[in-house]
Amino acid sequence: MVARTLILAVSLVHLAHGVWHLQPDSGDHMEVLWTGKKCRRVRVSTTGMNDLGIPVTGEECQQNCLASPTCEYAIYRFEGCTAFSSCVGETEIEPEGVTYVKVHGDGSTAAATTTAA
Repeated sequence: MVARTLILAVSLVHLAHGVWHLQPDSGDHMEVLWTGKKCRRVRVSTTGMNDLGIPVTGEECQQNCLASPTCEYAIYRFEGCTAFSSCVGETEIEPEGVTYVKVHGDGSTAAATTTAA
């Protein structure tokens, strides 16, 4: 009898309100797109402001965006996190506000739209 080991790459993801779940590790991760700026024109991808949680930390904001199939950008400000599916241009916000972009496992991002006016 041959013993076989199956290793699954998974991530334990924390969603808002203390909910955790396992998801396959796709290699996706979040990177800071801007600090002190946010998207000028956006399309909200889910249910509206702070849909990825409030209060949350910046790390939780990123993890919640990774767990959402429609989130390509996350704006974190005032301990709230909002998901966006698109982002065009930039505008100033408070210095501690951060805009994150999802980087997919193949290295692609939706960030190509950020430079269009």
